[in-house]
Amino acid sequence: MTTIGVSDREESGAVGSGLTPVLVVSRSNIVSGAERVLISLAPEMAHLGYEMVLGCPPGSPFGEIWSELGLQTIDLPAPSYGGLRRPGSKRRPSPAKMATDADKMLSSAKHMASLAAEYSLVHSNSLWGHLEAAVAGRLARRPVVLHLHDMVLPGFGRYVLGAAVGMSSAAVAISQAVASCVPAFARSRVVVQPNGIDHHRFSPDHPEGSLPSVPGPVDSPLVGIVGRIDPEKGVHEVVRAVARLQERGLRPQLVVAGEPTTSGDYYDRVHAEATLLLGDRVSFLGQVSDASGLMAGLDVLVNASRSEPFGMTILEAQACGTPVVAAAGGGAVEIVEDGVTGLLFPPGDDAALAGAISQILENPSLARSLSTSARDRVVEQFGIQAAAARLARLYASLVRPGPLPKP
Repeated sequence: MTTIGVSDREESGAVGSGLTPVLVVSRSNIVSGAERVLISLAPEMAHLGYEMVLGCPPGSPFGEIWSELGLQTIDLPAPSYGGLRRPGSKRRPSPAKMATDADKMLSSAKHMASLAAEYSLVHSNSLWGHLEAAVAGRLARRPVVLHLHDMVLPGFGRYVLGAAVGMSSAAVAISQAVASCVPAFARSRVVVQPNGIDHHRFSPDHPEGSLPSVPGPVDSPLVGIVGRIDPEKGVHEVVRAVARLQERGLRPQLVVAGEPTTSGDYYDRVHAEATLLLGDRVSFLGQVSDASGLMAGLDVLVNASRSEPFGMTILEAQACGTPVVAAAGGGAVEIVEDGVTGLLFPPGDDAALAGAISQILENPSLARSLSTSARDRVVEQFGIQAAAARLARLYASLVRPGPLPKP
């Protein structure tokens, strides 16, 4: 990762190029939907006059990808917090531990503020960095935008989120479901701006359009689930639903793309159950580099998350013309209209999921109708250029023209 100081930024043209500099803060050590959105937004925002410089922990995979794309990064070490819950417990940490974490947060916010002084705006992209980014913005006298990507459970965590939003200049929620997690006292600062995708890259006419080789008959339909492998994503429910299809005389292959991102034995248990129920009709591909080719090669994309904040894989599949079946929870219901742009099923109901998959596999005309309607809606409402334009308008409403004010 390249560390860029103030003089380096001036020499590189970042300050003199006419672009408004934005410090984007991410504490994430993985590259999931929230990070992919930002990677797509950065070049579009440059076209609209804003240079996004990423501040992230040294060695972050997100930072490495950002740098490889020719985008600028700075090292921003993340403090180690104890968290609002002890592992495996519903109890919060002791007051002493929370006080220690608060001290770490303030120290980190002061460091962030010293960096933010050289930027026109701070954009926080990860939940664990929102509070310190909001404090840093106050200290540096810079506007702060919080990008809300997460469904926060009721309890103390929502109050912390509310405090961060209340101290920010504005917060962008990617769905109404995410916005509803912000306490009422801070919700007036929240605007809902859905994510966008490059519908030219994710297209039915994908030039490669090829799926990594999977075992089994080449004419078997392919059902896929894409994303991190953890209980929240319901991978085990997809496995059981595909196994149920045998009762209907269907024998599709299941493709699971993604890496486990939680501790414990969930991946091992899912892998063992899938092997037992499906044999050689299941493939665990790990992280796939060409997500667009994968989406274009599937016959059905399943999103089984019980509380999906948004559902980027849903949009990607729809843009590729691949029919989608999604759990009717969280932000998924805001981008899937049941029977029009996809099919919805009750979260956690693998029998209903099997029924929805079979409807698509057994009814080609339904599959075509869902695909066409969904693709048209993605192009009309969820393009990355439109998403960037919405964000740029918000930035413009917060950034004062002229020289940067002194902290």
